[in-house]
Amino acid sequence: MFHPFLYTLIYVALVYIRPQEFVPGLQDVPILPAALGLSFITWLFRSGKSFDAPQHLFLLFFLLAMMVSVAAAGWYGGALEVLTDFYPTMMLFYLISTSTDTLDRHRKFVGILGLLTTVLAIHGIDQSLNGIGWSGAKLVEGTRITYLGIFNDPNDLALAFVIAVPMLCYAFSEVKQLFFKVFWLACLATMVYGMYLTNSRGGMLGLICITGLYIYRTYGMLKALLVAPVGLAPLLLAPSRLEELDASEQSATLRIDAWYEGVQMLTENPLFGVGKGNFLEHHELTAHNSFVLIFAELGLFGYFFWLAFVGLSLYMVYRIQHIQAPVQKASEQDDGADWDAYRKIANTYLYSMLGFFAAAFFLSRSYNVLLFILCALCVALYQCVRRAWTDFSAIPLKQIVVKTLMFEFVSIIFMYAVVKALL
Repeated sequence: MFHPFLYTLIYVALVYIRPQEFVPGLQDVPILPAALGLSFITWLFRSGKSFDAPQHLFLLFFLLAMMVSVAAAGWYGGALEVLTDFYPTMMLFYLISTSTDTLDRHRKFVGILGLLTTVLAIHGIDQSLNGIGWSGAKLVEGTRITYLGIFNDPNDLALAFVIAVPMLCYAFSEVKQLFFKVFWLACLATMVYGMYLTNSRGGMLGLICITGLYIYRTYGMLKALLVAPVGLAPLLLAPSRLEELDASEQSATLRIDAWYEGVQMLTENPLFGVGKGNFLEHHELTAHNSFVLIFAELGLFGYFFWLAFVGLSLYMVYRIQHIQAPVQKASEQDDGADWDAYRKIANTYLYSMLGFFAAAFFLSRSYNVLLFILCALCVALYQCVRRAWTDFSAIPLKQIVVKTLMFEFVSIIFMYAVVKALL
């Protein structure tokens, strides 16, 4: 029987490309549920799964928080609907976090994600030239490219591009042959052009954040001040909706109003929020901020577990790429890779996560499946390192809880201060 990792990759490919939505004869075939079910059955009977990371427990509490939030808002049947909507994402997290259990599988996952997203970018270029892509998806607002399913919004498509850019850079750096270097470089150029065609301000800010951070970490503060204008100029000068980004611009004003309303929802419903998916029941626009959306809809209870889940995932890869190599390597887990190989892929996930959150600060993407895929990869790498180096200590649960509580209240106060200042 094949390893569940293979079936998980197939499922992820179907989630991205979505042939069941545009290939004749496949529209009524439940391909996604069948692929997920096959992956889960294979995974269920596979021994050696590791659940060391606290996120495996946090995700269950996050699901509970979503279900309780809608029940507390008065819609008791909504709890079952939340479970039905979220269980594929939750299952995918467990599949990735426990089956991507070697460094080689991480490399394959990164390469596959880069290729899948490149296909979306090529589709977008075709769409921009013809007005409609091969999938049948049409341009939005006359010029902005999009795709199907979870990528039917240009901002969601831009998020996929943002997290894939560091992965393509990693793939480029790993190959030695000139042909493959040119191939991955062409994929990267296609991706960046696809980002431009989405005309997503959040996506462009995420890309600028990744580029700026890379320049800073590579050259240091002083040299970065000299190099940054050259590296960031093409992104900043390219014609896009970034030119409209101003606190007094109508769209920005509406976002600030939405942030204010989100804070008010938390104030009025501090424990469980207004209920998952109910933000639009209380305000005409969505939150346009992933943090605001979570604490408004799920309250302090749900916000804590969401922050613990995503924050710890980010910290895990930061810790791997930041510390010096552990000493004691388990011989049975010796895959021939040194510590720098793990650090390099951890660095890739770190950039992808930071790019996602830079974009998601201006987008309501708290429940986006791409975020849970990224977190799953971070958790999987952390568990790989824990198995390979026995002296790589676990992060104490008490430390996680205390720091999450601190960040929970600091972030809420920060958002309140930002809103008051901008209003």
